[in-house]
Amino acid sequence: MFQRFSRSNARNTSPGSSSPKARGSRFGLSGSTLRMLITAGVFIVLFIVATITAPFWINWLWFGSMGYRSMIVTDYIGVTLNFVLGGLLAAAIFYTNVRLAVRNTRNESVVRESRVGRFSKSALNLIGSIGGIVLFLVVGWISKDFWREAWLALRAEEFGVSDPTFDRDVSFYVFTLPVLKGIQVSLLWILGITMLAVAFVYLVRLGVRFGRWGDVPFVALRHLSGLASAMLLLVALGYILRNFELVYSTRGVVIGPGFTDVNIVRPLNWLMAFISVAAAVGLVTGYVLRSPKWLAGLLGGWFVLAFLVTPLLPVLVQRFVVEPNEFSREEQYIARNIEMTIAGFGLDGVEVTELTGQPSEETWLTGLTTTP
Repeated sequence: MFQRFSRSNARNTSPGSSSPKARGSRFGLSGSTLRMLITAGVFIVLFIVATITAPFWINWLWFGSMGYRSMIVTDYIGVTLNFVLGGLLAAAIFYTNVRLAVRNTRNESVVRESRVGRFSKSALNLIGSIGGIVLFLVVGWISKDFWREAWLALRAEEFGVSDPTFDRDVSFYVFTLPVLKGIQVSLLWILGITMLAVAFVYLVRLGVRFGRWGDVPFVALRHLSGLASAMLLLVALGYILRNFELVYSTRGVVIGPGFTDVNIVRPLNWLMAFISVAAAVGLVTGYVLRSPKWLAGLLGGWFVLAFLVTPLLPVLVQRFVVEPNEFSREEQYIARNIEMTIAGFGLDGVEVTELTGQPSEETWLTGLTTTP
């Protein structure tokens, strides 16, 4: 009997068999529990969606109740379009240039091991795609609220008042100038990031040593010089826009262009714009690239003017030329400021009369007609 019991116990505990305890330890969900979890998950998702979209529905219902639902529709359409267009522009510039750099290095015979290792074309294309998506989201999010400024600039009407320094209508400074400045700065940042990515592609695919001029292949030099030319043109546009921003200058005794701004800062900005355009033309035509000395001299002169002369010279002129005889230097600009301030408050149409101390005939007649 004991032997039969042992054989029976061995069969029950064999690897192929499963005891009731083992079967009970398996994880399983009943149908009612599964339905309960799905229902709870749906309610959680609905709660999150409702929380995120609550501002939209509040605005939708409120503007609709006031009869201005078209305004909120226009706002959301403008935000969406600006997000998509701004993001697509940034992603297209970045991804197109990265793909072009990868394509320029498709000849495997020129691919060399670089200091940071080798990257395959598929890996670089993947990096370009990820970078394009990131730029799409970041630039789109930054530019989504910029549609109001762009819309106002497109539909702006003249104020009928021109500033005395640049002879431009005031509407240009209120509507157009902020849009131009925003576009210029955004494109400059996008091209700068793109140029770094393109340089990285040539670095890892061609083993470029940017420290030595002879080690830079012509295909990389041509591509990078094109991007640098575009950036220099945007820099030139920035200097031109700086001139118009002088209407907000606080350097002088009054707000607006003063002696230093008109006679020193404005010519320097035009000079920097001209040099930037000349450098861009020299790079894109390849004339400057023939000799590193030309490139070093041009860029060196540009940096000296941009970071030494342009910031310091106006400060020195203001301190040692204008301030010792400030009223005579700033007199005409003070007069312009007073004139524009009067026009801004709508006081330029006020009729000025002298009081003689004697009542006029019109006053006597008015008093007689109003006497009970």
